[in-house]
Amino acid sequence: MVKGVVILFLGLLAGCGGTRIEDFAGGQSQMRPEHFFVGRLQGSGVFVDLFGNVRDQFVMDMNGHLRGDDVILDELFTFKDGRQERRVWTIRKTGEDRYEGRAADVIGVATGRTAGNVLNWRFVLPVDVGLGHVDALFDQWMFLQDSGVLINKAEVSTHGLPIGQVIVAFHRLDGPVASLP
Repeated sequence: MVKGVVILFLGLLAGCGGTRIEDFAGGQSQMRPEHFFVGRLQGSGVFVDLFGNVRDQFVMDMNGHLRGDDVILDELFTFKDGRQERRVWTIRKTGEDRYEGRAADVIGVATGRTAGNVLNWRFVLPVDVGLGHVDALFDQWMFLQDSGVLINKAEVSTHGLPIGQVIVAFHRLDGPVASLP
């Protein structure tokens, strides 16, 4: 019991950390969803619970294309147990460094902001926690590496309490996108 309370407290304390999008401005590499997510991509990831246990593993096959000013991103998740989920995003640039996204299973509108090689993407999604579904906030930090790999770390919480992390590494199947100045 005490161990669980200590871990919960440390999780809450860690959630108060200070990653700020502004800290990534000015880098040479630029993360722009309208460039990176157009084409064929693949990702491999895990869901890690609050206690550090890997609860699920998956691969993602993604295909993105432009439709007018929107990026249409079709994601197919295949989980270790064989089940599949599909999510189709419509992502639109709404400002110099700001984005919005919509998908059928996402509650409301996803919002994103870029600076340098980083995209911070936030959205609410119903997730199964074993005893039913909860509306979970995904606070994703995507880091575009010079190698062309995109590293994604999402803090997942519900009602302000952390429930785990999703960690994914993405790579392009049709070659790296040239970095924007």
